[in-house]
Amino acid sequence: MDLSLIGSTGNWIYTNDVSGQYSSYDDQTGTVTVETQTYYTKGLKVGDAPQTQFAGMLTLKPVEGLRLQLEGRYYTDYYSNFEPTSRTDENDRAQVWQVPDYYLFDLHMSYGFNIGNYKMTVFGHVFNLLNALYVSDATDNSRYNGYYGYSGELSHTVNSAEVFVGLPRTFNFGFRVDF
Repeated sequence: MDLSLIGSTGNWIYTNDVSGQYSSYDDQTGTVTVETQTYYTKGLKVGDAPQTQFAGMLTLKPVEGLRLQLEGRYYTDYYSNFEPTSRTDENDRAQVWQVPDYYLFDLHMSYGFNIGNYKMTVFGHVFNLLNALYVSDATDNSRYNGYYGYSGELSHTVNSAEVFVGLPRTFNFGFRVDF
């Protein structure tokens, strides 16, 4: 029996508001306009990846050639992706939408044996073993799929987020011949 545990935690936050200048050129008049823009990101969590993740794997080898492995993963502190340059309103300091915590389990199996001079391995995998419904990716205040609500404004909530649901339970199996 083998047991493996891994983990990662972070606290990724934008530490400051940022100002910058950009120039635009008007082909018709030949004039250059310089504008200054401030992006109000101070205190916002960095999105698009879980800031805390834990995983564990339990591997059993009950008989010669047979291998069974259960793998579990837990994701939390996951904030949706957002474009920092979209934060141009100094009154909009709301945190981006936080993806709900979720866990996934996968099961891996293999059995190896010999037939004459050939080594055969039969294997199978079940991904998302418990058929969990989870959000695998999200974009805060999506301009494509966000709901503007009755106020006509985006809200940094699930209503204004574009979400991508993770895959349901899937499986595969196969065999390998070594010669």
